[in-house]
Order: sequence, then C-alpha cells, then structure tokens
Amino acid sequence: MLFAHARAPGAVALRLDGVVQAYAGAADPRPVLEGLSMSVAQGQFCAVVGPSGSGKSTILNLFAGLIAPERGTVEVLGRRGPEVLAAAAYMPQRDALMPWRTVVDNVALPLRLAGVGAPEARRRAQALLERFGLGAYAQARPDALSGGMRQRVAFLRTFAPGRGALLLDEPFGALDALTRAELQDWLQEAVLSAGATVLLVTHDVDEAVYLADRVLVLRGRPARFALDLAVPFARPRRRDLTLTAPFARLKGEVLAALGMRLHGEGGPGGGDGGG
Repeated sequence: MLFAHARAPGAVALRLDGVVQAYAGAADPRPVLEGLSMSVAQGQFCAVVGPSGSGKSTILNLFAGLIAPERGTVEVLGRRGPEVLAAAAYMPQRDALMPWRTVVDNVALPLRLAGVGAPEARRRAQALLERFGLGAYAQARPDALSGGMRQRVAFLRTFAPGRGALLLDEPFGALDALTRAELQDWLQEAVLSAGATVLLVTHDVDEAVYLADRVLVLRGRPARFALDLAVPFARPRRRDLTLTAPFARLKGEVLAALGMRLHGEGGPGGGDGGG
C-alpha cells in the first residue's frame, strides 16, 4: 500500500474546528470562513462544491498549510500548526510541470525534495509511470504532452510521496469534456488502488457526484455548508451511471443546495450572494 494512513476505520484524516479566515483589504469585508467546522474520514473521497468566492480554495490552502487560520484549529492526519505543511499533498489547478525536466524527473521531484537520492527517486517515479500506463513517456518533456497527459503527470507527482491525504483544486477544470471524463475515470482507478483520502474542490456537480463518497455544498459569506450528501454508489463506477435516475436525483439535491431552481419549480434561480 502506497499510503501509510490510508485505512484506519473511524479515524479522521482532515479536520477544521471553528476556523475563522478573512482577507484584509478584500472588496467584501466579511470573513470568508467564520467558525467553520468539517471533517473527512481516512480513506474517504470528499468533494466540495460551491460558487466562486465561497471559500473552497481557502479550505484547501488551510489543509495544505499554505495559510494559517486566524482562529480555530486545522488538523491533517493528526498534525497541527506548522506540521500541517508536510502532511498532505496538494495539486493546484495548473499542472506547473517544470518544462526543462523530463516526465520522470517531474514525478520524482517531491521525492528528491524529501531527501530521497536521485537514482531511487527516479526508480520510484518510473514504477509509478509504468503502473499507470505512462511509462513510454518517461523521457518526454512536458511540452510534448497533451493537456490531459500533463494532468496525469501532475497527479502522479502529487501522488508520488505517498502522503496520506490528497488535496485537488479543480484538477481537470481547463480540459475539454471528453478528456475530463477520461481523466475522472483514471483518477478513480488511481485513488482506489491506493486507498488514499481525497479532498476535491470542483465547480462541476457531475464530477463531484461521480467521483466522491461524499459531497459538501459550500455557500454564502461567511461560508456555511448547505448540504452534506452521502453518495451510495458502489465502486468502481462506470460512466453510464451518470445516465441513471439515482444519479440525477443526487445531482438535483446538490443543485438545489446551490440555490439553483430545477425545471418545473418556476421562477428564476436564486442565489444567496455568497459567490
């Protein structure tokens, strides 16, 4: 198993407790988060959906240790304070691959930064690339890859250190619909193979319901959770699931929690001004 913290029944991997976060000088003086609490169990795939500006990326940045809360507690795999920075692996929206490095060296980079020697880091990176069908591209440069391939490499770079929690910020947001669907299936396979804890931020309701065990809907300013939805579909999930009535029902619950009126309810959709 790649992830040492992957399976511990009943344990919590990610936790916010009474967190307050505001940004000085922002156009809206209200805090983004005010007393927000949440937790994600170890081994769970949790998606957070919400409008722009609702605090989704702020939550990821807190768990990644990139910002510290003004008040409240952030805990990642039992670590708090400055130790949070090294606990989770974070994948931003842009792949940020280094163009002068080969694919294998891009994937090996976090291992090198963790003190692993170059030959061993490359060996581990090559093994990951082979495992997930990318071995033939190990010596390629990022500019020779398609957008979807670059995102695969970026994910494996995030995956390589074997940290117990993966934080994914709109990883497929810039891709076309067909490539996005393909990578969603690829991501599902990769995560299931390792039993990792995943927190995914996305604007895509279909993506959230298809991939996650649990969907949290974030709204307002200060942000609140308007819905905490368990997704009961068995894994592995197939693409035709998205055409079924149960999938449509869960998607409808998420859209309703986002303040979007569904067909037949009458009147224009209404939000809460929390974007």
